[in-house]
Amino acid sequence: MAIWEMTHLIIAPKKVFRSIYYHVCYPLLFLAKCLGTNSRCISETYALPPECPRSCLRSSTDLRFRDLTETKNTYHLADPSFTYLLSAFQLLTGIAWGIATQGYAGPTLRLTLMFIFVHFLLSSLVIATLAFLLIGRLLGPGGKGLPSRMRRRGLFGEEGGGRDGEAEDLEFGYCFDVAIRAFFPVWICLYVGQFVLWFLIRGDHWISLFLGNTLYLVAFSYYVIIFFLGYNALPFLQHTELLLSPMILYAILWAASLFGFNIPKHIAPWMTLAQPGGFEISISQTQSFTESLRRQAQDEAQYVMQQITQTPRNSDRGNPRRRSPSSPPPRPKHPDSHSPKTHKRSRRRPTLSPSPPPKTKRSNQPLPSQNDAYKETSTALDKPPNTSAAPLPSKQKPNYAPSGLLAAETNTVANTSIVLKYHEPPDSRLPPASQPYLLYIFKSSDLLSKITLNERSCWLFGREKIVADVPVEHPSASKQHAVLQFRYVVRKDEFGEKAGGVGLYMLDLDSANGSFLNGERVEGRRYVEVRHGDVLKWGESSREYVVLVPPKEMVAK
Repeated sequence: MAIWEMTHLIIAPKKVFRSIYYHVCYPLLFLAKCLGTNSRCISETYALPPECPRSCLRSSTDLRFRDLTETKNTYHLADPSFTYLLSAFQLLTGIAWGIATQGYAGPTLRLTLMFIFVHFLLSSLVIATLAFLLIGRLLGPGGKGLPSRMRRRGLFGEEGGGRDGEAEDLEFGYCFDVAIRAFFPVWICLYVGQFVLWFLIRGDHWISLFLGNTLYLVAFSYYVIIFFLGYNALPFLQHTELLLSPMILYAILWAASLFGFNIPKHIAPWMTLAQPGGFEISISQTQSFTESLRRQAQDEAQYVMQQITQTPRNSDRGNPRRRSPSSPPPRPKHPDSHSPKTHKRSRRRPTLSPSPPPKTKRSNQPLPSQNDAYKETSTALDKPPNTSAAPLPSKQKPNYAPSGLLAAETNTVANTSIVLKYHEPPDSRLPPASQPYLLYIFKSSDLLSKITLNERSCWLFGREKIVADVPVEHPSASKQHAVLQFRYVVRKDEFGEKAGGVGLYMLDLDSANGSFLNGERVEGRRYVEVRHGDVLKWGESSREYVVLVPPKEMVAK
């Protein structure tokens, strides 16, 4: 039944609400079957409409005994299969959107639950409540401000009110049925269609703007149409055509948005709990990966072509007439050297042996003197070097400095791409159990939580909940903002004797908005000692983190 309703909500939504009117006739026809009475007689006695199907006698055997005693029309169908099936569809779309925008199991589960319980069930419940409180009073038989008129019984029946003139009331269950059925085309357009067409509607050109905004117009307009058909099927409501008035507002907003406002790019991040640039980041990563694959394929093809052109073939080794593509073309012959009529092609094969060197004639003149040769050599050496030529580029020397890639790979959190900005120093220690360190978190004058810092030697603060020990949810805080570190420090007293102890230190991890100790901003990447009663703040957050170190006498008591 739920599959049939979903199919006809897209193809022919009137058939879905036509069956609701016939549902009112089922109890009486079921009574006729039990008593052995003719269904035609029952229809004439109780003034049932002539188009009520006589096959109801065969399809009403699953009704309970309470249907025999009901005398009031009931339009609400107590069948939750449509709600369960659409919730399952929302589960699948939530998983798909979560994998595409979040990437982790926790945010994906949260997005899926929000799709089911907030977007679908809660929104349908709110709209059903408003419809139950307003439509029955404004569009009912006694609605104020609207002229009373006789209308047809639903979409398909005869004129008049309820059966036998009795007054009928709007049911909350029926309002909820209409709301969840009107949500189905919205799910088709915004949760499935927008996901599939996201690469087309995310662009900055006008076609993407038109396609994305039209998708939202179709979704909300279809919602209004099904909402209207659901309440127009009730015979006791009047002026239900007023429910179509929001479509005029939707058309005006759609026309205004075509002048540069892309609705999907502004609503999709809010709908999926993603950052405003989350889609662009994932798409740019995909494009960079595709571009790297394309460049790698081009380099491999170029390398293969070079190997083919440089390697001579076996058939070309003994044939000098065949030349490689890289060899220069043969010199053209002079047009006057031979006539086309008298020229005969020589069939003499060229020899492969090299030509002999030309013979030189010996001169009978005396040899030049050695002094002249020495003078020419000395004058050539005494000439200044030619500095007009461009200097040769210096050869790049090898760089053995650390690149940081090995450290980044070592600091990467398992199964993620998050790189830790901080590692504990060698003098890291746990504080003694006899001296507790307490961290109180206040917002204004309210105490939010209390943390015992003796449990570990290092505490990381930031917005990255996967690695942060104490999450900071304020947007001005960095993902890895600051660290509280216990260190073993050796100091000299006034007598020059050395004494060591564990102390608490704060380190800012080069955050964007800084860390504050007692109202003063601390320098980044530098340990600052934290003492009893100090107040810490991260960025522009209003929360205050107070460190208290009770004296040993109070701990002993």
